[in-house]
Amino acid sequence: MGKLSEYIQEQAKKKNKTPEVWLEGVLANLSKCTLATHNGKFTNPDSTVMLYDTSKDESSRGLVMTSSAVHKMDCYQGAQFIPSGRFLLTEMEDGRACLEHLQAGESDVYREIGKFGVNPEQVNEALGRIAKTEPCKTSRELRQVYFPIGEGKYHLLTVMPASSLLETMKEIIDGMKTHWSDTKDKKKDVYGEAADHLVDLTKIKFGGTKPQNISTLNANSKGVAFLLPSLPPIIMQDHVILPQQDFFRECVPYAAYSYIIRNLHKLFTIDKNNLRIRKSIHDYLENAADCCISAAAIVMLTPAGWSHDKRYRNLPLSQKIWLDVGYIDERKTDSWHKEIGQQFGRWLIRQYIRIEGKKRVPLGDEEMQMFAEVMEDALRKEVNSSL
Repeated sequence: MGKLSEYIQEQAKKKNKTPEVWLEGVLANLSKCTLATHNGKFTNPDSTVMLYDTSKDESSRGLVMTSSAVHKMDCYQGAQFIPSGRFLLTEMEDGRACLEHLQAGESDVYREIGKFGVNPEQVNEALGRIAKTEPCKTSRELRQVYFPIGEGKYHLLTVMPASSLLETMKEIIDGMKTHWSDTKDKKKDVYGEAADHLVDLTKIKFGGTKPQNISTLNANSKGVAFLLPSLPPIIMQDHVILPQQDFFRECVPYAAYSYIIRNLHKLFTIDKNNLRIRKSIHDYLENAADCCISAAAIVMLTPAGWSHDKRYRNLPLSQKIWLDVGYIDERKTDSWHKEIGQQFGRWLIRQYIRIEGKKRVPLGDEEMQMFAEVMEDALRKEVNSSL
């Protein structure tokens, strides 16, 4: 039994109907549905302006648009007809909506629906009654943006929320949150793995206690969506700190690596030594190396020759070659990579001892060499990419 058949039977059972009767009612009410990628109700529940955008943009403009990004289709209908909207947006085995399969004329979906006494002609007739709107005018319920185009001429642009992108983004964020939590749960197979984590998210709600009055996707997500932070960078200082004795100790910010060391400690304390754990440790070590390389990139913005000043006479030559762009010829050799790798390994172990204290796991020459090799590999990639 396919996923769609299971959904039809499950929904029919909830309504104490046979699957045949339930599906017949759903198809009959498809005329009450309106397909939309942009829904004015996300701005104002009283708005009736909607847009169904099917344009495609293959160019790479660096913009997130419904024409260039993967997104879910949304649907609007009165609350009493939401079963019809949910039927259209039911996710199939391949992650695509039932509507997409039907629009493509895929025989497997028609065959699955046909088990409940509905022939393809009936389905196509019902699909043809679904509304698709292309509004020719705006609404006073929506925000207007004044956009001058010439002397005494202007456009009033209407900001239309892309509900399809908003709901797609929420699904991605929810998946990231779940994976993040699973990597912290010892009972999960992914425990200890590296995971992405978004911070400073803003949660918003649409529709109050009746999210179904906004759209089908909004009802499915219980009216909850997220906004990503879009803030200017926080400038902590107005000048670059140049290392006088040791770059790692003086220039790598604690906030950038402390969480990496804490996660490494969790992995060190796991009573296992399998491929997954070793890969997770290696991933975190690469993250630590990247933190150092990012901090070094800031130092390298300083004009060439800065390290010749007597204030930096105690800085190791290997670090001068790495950080001072005046040593461009010396950077082409490999001799300094090993020294920087060894310094990185010793620094990382010192910071591990500092952060974890008595809880730390003993680390010796073998671990230090492993840390050093990760940094050496990262340096080679960085140097090769900049040449």
